[in-house]
Amino acid sequence: MGQEYPIASGLQNLQSNPENETAVSVRVIKIGGNLLRSPGGISRIVQWLRERTIPQCNRIGDVYLTGGGAAADEIRRRDAAEGLGDLLAHRLAIEAMSGQLQLLHREIPEFQPVASLNALLQTLGSGPPIFFDVADWILTRTGVPHSWDFTSDSIAARLALDLGAAELVLLKSWLPPRNPETPGQAGGDIATLYEAAELGLVDRHFPELAAGIPLVRLLVPGFTPGGNGGQVIAFVDGQRQAGG
Repeated sequence: MGQEYPIASGLQNLQSNPENETAVSVRVIKIGGNLLRSPGGISRIVQWLRERTIPQCNRIGDVYLTGGGAAADEIRRRDAAEGLGDLLAHRLAIEAMSGQLQLLHREIPEFQPVASLNALLQTLGSGPPIFFDVADWILTRTGVPHSWDFTSDSIAARLALDLGAAELVLLKSWLPPRNPETPGQAGGDIATLYEAAELGLVDRHFPELAAGIPLVRLLVPGFTPGGNGGQVIAFVDGQRQAGG
């Protein structure tokens, strides 16, 4: 039987304890599978993480998860060709996320691996950024659609909600080209997360979930080939913010 998780009570206890001087601010960062599957992708993202990770200064810290990359793509192909079934295909895709995370942790062992929500709550704020293996948590959580419309983006959003995170960052391999009429603006004319879903930047379930997260950013890391590296789009209440 699946489990239902309210917004993390462990974090609520930290927030309500007047003796706790740590400013509680959880940020969930999902590393896109497309970034990892390209040749040299893991090495580039490792370097980027080491250069860009914000030190834990008066905050609980960052929680990282990954997409399923090439392994998830192969499962999707097999499902389309052979009809694996929604439950099996989704479980295998989530296990592919776990495999990608293990490969990434092998290259950046200073990040702390965690594989359950309870362990995550106990670990937050006690050390380095966290690599969270979502498999056990998401596969036992109620209310999770077993569908290709509920990808690692929505899993990251669901985690951010369960943790009461202040921010969700999705590291992407691309954003739409800049609009020539607004050359300083990344991501073309996208105005809402629903429009991002229509373009395939996020999955169909993501906009509704993300509406409950204070700040959502879609970010292309600076090393990404293709000319739009370093771009970012920010959303509050599902609406794009000026300048983002």
